[in-house]
Amino acid sequence: MKEKNKIHNLKNDIEYVRRLLDSREELQTKALLLMREVVRNSGRAINSCHSKKPAEAKKYLDSAEQFLKELEEMSSKTKFYFRDYLAHAEQEYLEAKMFYHYLVEQRLLSLKELSMGEVSYLNALCDLIGELRRKMLQLLIDDQAAEAEKVFVLMQDIFDEVSTLKYSDSIAGDLRRKTDVARIQVENARSELFRYIKK
Repeated sequence: MKEKNKIHNLKNDIEYVRRLLDSREELQTKALLLMREVVRNSGRAINSCHSKKPAEAKKYLDSAEQFLKELEEMSSKTKFYFRDYLAHAEQEYLEAKMFYHYLVEQRLLSLKELSMGEVSYLNALCDLIGELRRKMLQLLIDDQAAEAEKVFVLMQDIFDEVSTLKYSDSIAGDLRRKTDVARIQVENARSELFRYIKK
């Protein structure tokens, strides 16, 4: 009798865990879809910015923000926290939002104004440097060297500040790798600007 109870309890426990994991898998699928929508709309916003279509960029940013809010709400209401999905979505959205506001308002939004995770903010700043380089190159193509130099100065300023932070991945996410990538972007941009001026 005792052996049967043991097997019965084991089956019940396994069934309980199965239902729990099924629920988590369902949530994970939904979280992944939301993250992809944030990334997709953020990317479209950036492309619209480069195409000088601010109204279109704003529309995509608003969509990205809505999907991000859904992901944040889902994460906050469950014990199964999708930290990686949320962090990636935040970084992509923040990059797009900072780039948009820089082009439209000629200023860099503060962490307080963005009201989002500190680590996501830092990683987004590193990614922003790449988009600023693209903008700088377009300005050089359009023979707007003075404006291109302003963009480069911002790139350099961002890098100089972020590169002072030396933390492990467990503390600052992917910041070390992104800082290394940003360093290359800044160095390449400096060379590109120098070559243009020397023409």
